[in-house]
This record gives sequence, C-alpha cells and structure tokens, in this order.
Amino acid sequence: MTYLVALIFTAVWSRAHRGLWSYGTLGDNRYFVFQYLPSLVGMALLLWLFEIQIAVHRIAPFIALSSNSPQARSRGVLLPICPSGFVYPTLAHFAAGQPAIGTFFIVSWLNIFTTPLLSTSFNVYNTAGSWVWLATQGVIWTVIVLYILLLISTIWLFAYLWRRQTGLKWDPTSLADFLVLLEGSNLLKAYAAYSDFTCVEDFRQQVEARGDALAYWRSSNRPNDIRHTLGALNVAVPSYSVVGTRLVEKSSPPFHDTSFDLESGRPHSHGTLSSLIFKSKRSSQASTVDHAEGPQEFLPWFLRPTFAVFWAVTAILLLLAFLVVSYLPATAIHTGFLPELPVPVNTSGFSSDNFLYSFIPSLLGLLCFLFWYTIDLNMRRLALYAALSSPGSSKADRSLLLSYSADGLLVVSIKALVNRHLRIAIISFTTLIAATLPVLAGGVFWAQFYVPQQRIRISGHMPAFYALTALVTLYALAYLLLPMTRRQSLRYSIPTSVASTGLGEETNTTYGLSNHGRSLVEIVALIHQSRLLTDSAFRAPESRTQLVTRLITAPASERLGRISSPRVIDVEKEDHISHTAAGPSTTASQTKLAAYEDARYGLGRYLGRNGKEYVGIDRVNRMGVMPMTLRGSEEVARYIP
Repeated sequence: MTYLVALIFTAVWSRAHRGLWSYGTLGDNRYFVFQYLPSLVGMALLLWLFEIQIAVHRIAPFIALSSNSPQARSRGVLLPICPSGFVYPTLAHFAAGQPAIGTFFIVSWLNIFTTPLLSTSFNVYNTAGSWVWLATQGVIWTVIVLYILLLISTIWLFAYLWRRQTGLKWDPTSLADFLVLLEGSNLLKAYAAYSDFTCVEDFRQQVEARGDALAYWRSSNRPNDIRHTLGALNVAVPSYSVVGTRLVEKSSPPFHDTSFDLESGRPHSHGTLSSLIFKSKRSSQASTVDHAEGPQEFLPWFLRPTFAVFWAVTAILLLLAFLVVSYLPATAIHTGFLPELPVPVNTSGFSSDNFLYSFIPSLLGLLCFLFWYTIDLNMRRLALYAALSSPGSSKADRSLLLSYSADGLLVVSIKALVNRHLRIAIISFTTLIAATLPVLAGGVFWAQFYVPQQRIRISGHMPAFYALTALVTLYALAYLLLPMTRRQSLRYSIPTSVASTGLGEETNTTYGLSNHGRSLVEIVALIHQSRLLTDSAFRAPESRTQLVTRLITAPASERLGRISSPRVIDVEKEDHISHTAAGPSTTASQTKLAAYEDARYGLGRYLGRNGKEYVGIDRVNRMGVMPMTLRGSEEVARYIP
C-alpha cells in the first residue's frame, strides 16, 4: 500500500512539475534511485506475493473440504496443496467454488510484469536547458493499475478467508501433518484407488456422491472417540486383528450421520449414502504393467534426465555466448553500441530505445527467474522422496517433518544445510540469485551522448554489469545440480500408483492417473496401508509442537533402554504382550519405546496392514514385519537388534 501511494505521488508530481530531480551522471546515487530501486522493491514485493500464494495453495483444499457444498469438497481433494510454479496462473480454484482465490492468483500472475515495467518507469528529459528525471507516464500508470487490482483482489481474498473456516488445527506444512489428518480416515482405500482411474472426473463424481468432508467424526462402535480427520458417511472404518505374526483386515461398522463438526456446531450429514459406490471406469487403452517390473515413477518432465542435461548444456552455451559478446573487444559493452531506434524522449518521459533496452533485458531476467523458481519449488517438494529413498533411510526431522515447500527461500537454504541436503540448499539459494537478474538487467543499459563521436550510444553501467555477469555465471552453473542420471532422478520421483500383491502371489496392476504428490488423494496413495497411520505419535496430538516432540524424542516414562526381542507386533489400540522365539514377552511401554527410538523412515516396498506388499512410505525399522526394501538402493533395512 505504501509503495502504491509513493508511485501515485511520483507520477502526479512529475506530471505537474515536469520533473522530479535533476540528473547527475551515469551510475550515481540518483541513477540507483530511479533505475534500480523501483524494480528492487517491486521484486521484493513479488517474492512476498509468491509466499502468500504458496500459503493460500496450502489451505485452499481444506477450505473446500470444510464447506457445505459437496461439489466444492469433491474438488478440494484434487486441488494442489503446493504450486508447481508461477509461469502461468492457476485456474482450478474457480471450479472448486473459490472465485476469490482464483482471481487473486490471476491478478498475482499479472503482477509479475511489474518488475520489468518498473525498470522503465523513469527517464531523463531536457527542460529549460537542464536534464531532469521524470516518470514515464504510460508505464508507471500501468504499474499503478496492476497494483490497484492486486490490492482489490487481496482485500477480497482476506474477506473471503475471514468468513471461511479451514477445518485445520494448524498449518499442515509437512507429511507428518497430513498423517495426523488421515490417521483415522475411512477413505484411505477409496483415495488409494485414484491411480486406477483414467479420468479425473470419474473420481471426482464418486467423491461428490460420498460427501467427503474434513471435520470431527465419531463411529458407532466408539461414540466417545471423536477424531479430526477426512471422512464420509456410511463408509466402513478399517480395523485389523493379529493372526500369527501378520495383520489381517477385518470389517468394521460405518460412520453414522449423527457426527458433527465441533468447531462450528453444524452437522456433517451433507448427504447420505447407504453404501459406498465404487466403480472404476478404466479406459481400454490403460496400460497393464506386470508387478515384477515394479511401479512406474512420476517426475516432472523438465526434471527428467534428458531435459536436465539439455538445460545444463543450453545454459553453459548461452553463458559462453553472453561472455563472448559482452567482453570481446569488437562488441564490448563498455564501448557502447548504436540504439538503432528513435532516441528522443517525449514530454511523457517515453523513449523507445530506453524502454527496449530496459524492459527486454529485465523481462529475460524475469523469465530466467520464473523458470528456475519452478525447478526450485518442485525440487523442494520432491526432496521428501529423495530423503526417504536415500540409503539407510532418514529420521523424522529429515523426512516426515520436512517443510521445504512451505518455507521462505532463505529459510529453505538454512534448513537444508542443517539437514545436509546440499543440493536443495544451493538450488534454493540460486533462486535468490536469479531474483536479482531482472533488477540488474533492467538498469544496466542507458542511452548516453558520446562527445567525440557526436552520437548517442547505449552504454552499460559497468559495475552493475560486472555484478550481473557474475550472477549469470552462477545461475548457469547451477543447472549442473539437477539430477542428470537415472539413479539420481529415481530418488526424486514418485511412484505413480501403489503396486500390491498378495504375499507370494504374482498379479498385475493397472496404471491410470499419475501420482504427482500434490493433492490429498495422491498423498494417500503412498501411505494408505502404511503402519505409520497406527503409530501413537500421530494419534490426536494437541498441537504441532507435540507432534514434533513425539517424533523426535521419546517420553521420559518410556526411556527404558533397548528391548531384547526384535519381533513385536505393533497394533493400533492393542497393549498386548507378544512372545517370540527370540526372547521373552515384552510390555506395551517397551513396544512404544521401539517405535520411537532410532526410528527411520523410507520409501519403498513394505508390508501393509492387511498383510500384502505395497510401495509407499513406512518406518524402516518396523518390528515384526518383513524388512523394507528402499528405492534406489540395494540395501535392505534390518530388524532392530
């Protein structure tokens, strides 16, 4: 708001007084104020605007899931939890009944052009024999209009959010937060079958028919056990029993429509179903992949090895061309070059040459920034799967609790360094470097009158150009950090579906929709049979602090030392005693201790709660089950000694 008022005041004052400040020399403090400072502030606002969009993306699906409209809720489970980039606007929220959010995203996308426009918003004009700085009226008022639209859309967004409830206890920034939300859900099987569909609309219609919602729920057999989760009416709650050393799923009664939302006090019987309707419409062209070949992997196309190599080679070649053209004696920037365009500045402050040589370089720098930011956002999101796929797996603070997708740029770099994720730290820091490119590129060229030649030539502000050269070099070299081998890319990829078989059985799995890992249903596909959902760490924590404490440290009452028996079945709500051949029976507190101590998590093949093999996320040192085979590694997790 303050910046908008300053721009309006500058535009009006310049028009009324035919100038703002007398011109000094190329590169002085006044040159910085008019050529670099406006676009620098504009870029800072743009980065903050991106952070707001990331936060809105994260809560928008839950706003939809807490609404009264079954159609909005059916769209909510498919809305992206995090953006994949800002090169183009997101339009999915209009269909989800969130026009305020959709409009805000479109206006925010339009505001990416404010940075190159601000670099051309001021020029120098000769009046009464002296040169003065003045505002370029057409350009600066375009920026003002864009900021006014942004202000209006932001006010509308805040008013919309003020009247809505998210249904959340806290901001879900990590996989652990989603595990808490899904721990008691009766929709895990329905969402896990998402990859069997070949049409998103078919899946959405089933969600709308069930009336899925995020709320406080209770089941008929445990009316006092109220859970905050994603649920639906008349859908069976899965339960399990122990048969030997395996978990076997058994039937459970459905949720009743007497459940209600404790936050708002309104009932959640938005519609009833006598039974779950589940018919997958599969296309005849859907490919069938033998289970022995393993699940397919999803990776954004621009991060696949072929494209990663292409980006790196292209960046290096363009960097070499830039250096040759900029510093070769015949074409050196410091000697200047002819504008080849009309030079005179009109009374409104517009000059075609200064506009071209400020706007175009700044726009190119902006495109470099936006493209790299897209890579950064996706690498941050996929860092979770890379950590879970690493040899030896990862502890909770370096996997389940990672919040790179929700953190600011500098925060991501610091956290990634602490977690020893050097690739992510450097990539995120490169985004900050890329953010300076449109600012420097927009002010580095300037029309100057050369007395010896009696000609106007485009000169370069050399201190800024040297800095630009260094930053462009770092930017181009950063493309070498992308995963360029199949083994590296496999670590950052996501299984497109859950590949399952009965133990010792050979079956085929049909693959339909890909798993991008960006929506609730896609997250469920990786954890729906995981025993993480029955771990006490995720059972109704009162706050995120309590959740983090549970995952990182064991309660004082449970620090009893390492247990001797490695084969203890950890079953939800069962404080049983299990006797194995490896040693005597153990108590429930010892079982809980094993769940906390040295817990490591991985992404690979694991034994699900129904006794079948799945591909997804689970604890590696899970006791009483088969060892977990991690992706991207030949190592097999061992039992706890």
